[in-house]
Amino acid sequence: MHTEPDGETARAEAAPGMPSTPGQRVATEPAGAERAVVELVAAGRALAGAGLVTAFGHVSVRIAPDRLLMTPPSPLGTLTPASPYAEIPLDANDLPAGAPREAWIHVELARARPGAGAICRAQPPVATALAAAGVPIRPLHGQGAFLGPEVPVFDDAVLVRDRERGRALAERLGAAPAVILRGNGAVTVGATAGETVALMWVLEASARMNATAWSVTTPKTATPKTATPKKVAPEAAAPKTVGPALAGPVPAGPGPAGPVPLSPAEQEAWRAAQPELLARVWAYLQEPS
Repeated sequence: MHTEPDGETARAEAAPGMPSTPGQRVATEPAGAERAVVELVAAGRALAGAGLVTAFGHVSVRIAPDRLLMTPPSPLGTLTPASPYAEIPLDANDLPAGAPREAWIHVELARARPGAGAICRAQPPVATALAAAGVPIRPLHGQGAFLGPEVPVFDDAVLVRDRERGRALAERLGAAPAVILRGNGAVTVGATAGETVALMWVLEASARMNATAWSVTTPKTATPKTATPKKVAPEAAAPKTVGPALAGPVPAGPGPAGPVPLSPAEQEAWRAAQPELLARVWAYLQEPS
């Protein structure tokens, strides 16, 4: 347990509060290279401990307005301060030696979001599965509101190993704090490395919530109380599938066709508490297992 905020949490708490649009929280200043290494090691270990990365995943921290420090292409849970981190200029024509080949994700997102202090690339399994199934991830619980009304999906499963795809991904992310890459994990953007890891954890928690809600949701159907049911052939009466692993009648007329997300006012109320709650999530993720 941490009794006081570390440098990264303090840097996050010093940033401006969360405005109405998710994903717009910015870093107050770039982290120095030495501080960035500490953040990257902690982020890598937290992601591995939470099961959000295995052999693949990377994190970057902005160390200057035009420069990132990025984890090497090795399991994030094995990082140490002596690991070979790559320093990447945002105007680079080619990636430096030792940088992951998907570093273009970080370069183009950092260029598109100058206020972003860190970027996290991970493999949250349930979020990835829901994107493959075409199931939207919406805020069904309070923390899910941190991700916006619906998490965007980048509908291109090819590895993002060139500037053009990185730029297209940045356009799909827009002002959101997270984006899912169909068949290829997810990316989160935040003020600090700790915040991006906390957002990735929230993304996977929200995905599990959505998957569970869909599995037990029975959509309402419009059947007037005074109506006399018509006789139908057995094959016509067979239920049709709605949502993942869910059988039930197709909704007709008024009534939800799936889980009901928080209202806009409820989402806004939760986002007002986002900096405080994400700091607590980050502290939780750093606890010894």
